Amino acid sequence: MLDAKAEGADVRVVYSVSDAVKMAKQEPDKEFAFFAIGFETTAPSTAAEILHKPPENLSFLISHRLIPPAMELLLGIGDLQIDAFIAPGHVSTIIGSKPYEIFPKAYRMPTVIAGFEPLDVLFAVYMILKQIREGKALLENEYVRAVSWEGNTKAQELMRQAFDVVNGGWRGLGRLPASAFKLKEDYASYDAREKFGVKIKKGRDLLPGCQCHLVMIGKIKPLNVHFT
Repeated sequence: MLDAKAEGADVRVVYSVSDAVKMAKQEPDKEFAFFAIGFETTAPSTAAEILHKPPENLSFLISHRLIPPAMELLLGIGDLQIDAFIAPGHVSTIIGSKPYEIFPKAYRMPTVIAGFEPLDVLFAVYMILKQIREGKALLENEYVRAVSWEGNTKAQELMRQAFDVVNGGWRGLGRLPASAFKLKEDYASYDAREKFGVKIKKGRDLLPGCQCHLVMIGKIKPLNVHFT
């Protein structure tokens, strides 16, 4: 994106999809494409705007990804030696606790949903250590003030109405089954790939020397990344 902007493309930073909608309304003679990124936390906002029929000069490049499939992939990487999961609080406010129950049930993996305050994280670590010490594998919710079992069902319904779940590419991890969103056929007119006839070419997932995927799966720490 920065390279495109440097070459003269009109690339604008927005703080939400609603900002993109406002821009499209203010400049009806210009085509806009919103790069929709993020996990289950941000996907409902994208879905809501699409379902409310945004301006025809606005399209969407959907790149939302889903957290539980990525967690399950990590358990299949044999040399990671994962002892437990701390599940993300903000994502969990949307999807609820229920999607994580597979981890203690099928994998005997202690899983605790935590908030982002320091005390939240510390208490989640305590809950995990207690499970391990007692030889248990449970799904527990430390973030009870924000996360319920079912989650935000209205937000989930918005996502179901706007998106289909498809396989998705993850940087350094390959393509994960059922880990991404794609616009439903009813909203294909808002799909930037369809609208502008974008052909997806096979590109390099990682540039030579890039180690970000090793950070993502916990094999190295960010401070261990070499910069050239």
